[in-house]
Amino acid sequence: MDVPARMDFVNITQDVEEALRESGIREGMCLVNAMHITASVSSMMTSQGFTMITSLA
Repeated sequence: MDVPARMDFVNITQDVEEALRESGIREGMCLVNAMHITASVSSMMTSQGFTMITSLA
């Protein structure tokens, strides 16, 4: 994943939802893992009440 700045927040919610849709999984847990030591993935609730998965790269 390329980000425009050295440190940035990238909303990957749509990417995760699309991957789940394509997989056919209907229930269970989804692990989203940052495969690099300098990246992290967090889940947070927005003011509109939506859950947003973000990656700090």
